Amino acid sequence: MILDGRNAILLSIASSVVGLFGIGAAITLLNWQNIWFSGFRQVAFGLAAAAVTYGIGTLIGVSLA
Repeated sequence: MILDGRNAILLSIASSVVGLFGIGAAITLLNWQNIWFSGFRQVAFGLAAAAVTYGIGTLIGVSLA
């Protein structure tokens, strides 16, 4: 709503990565794993899910414009 185009997409990706890492790091309170491992694992799974969703949308012809 504030930014336009490429800057909005980059801000969205950056905030998603920070949020995913925070969730992964918080999970370490329950499973006692390394905070970096758990945080980056959550980021990897989240970005993979986003890529798959984007790919499926592209295959079926969904457009935001």
